[in-house]
Amino acid sequence: MVGDGIVFAACDVQFDILWRPAGSNADAGADVTVVSFSHHFEKNPPLPDGRPNFDAVPFEATGVGARVETQPGDLLVWRFSVAGNDGAIRYAPNGDGAHSNGLIPFIELP
Repeated sequence: MVGDGIVFAACDVQFDILWRPAGSNADAGADVTVVSFSHHFEKNPPLPDGRPNFDAVPFEATGVGARVETQPGDLLVWRFSVAGNDGAIRYAPNGDGAHSNGLIPFIELP
């Protein structure tokens, strides 16, 4: 998994890859955690001229997930959550890829 992000303030991010059986929804509580990763991100230091540095902060992790028996209509859900509940934006997935000197987040499955 690659979870490069733009970091606006130091934060802890939880990345969960979930299996959701066909016909269920997030509110039904049927999601099964396949694998999870946690990472602490630090904001980039300012650029030499003092402007904020919004380059992507890299994060890559590898793990072995739970085996699940899938059926047509099942969903693979990639959820990320940032610790804290003050409403401040601290982390955003890097949607600009190489333009932000990072990778667009992705997962690889065997």
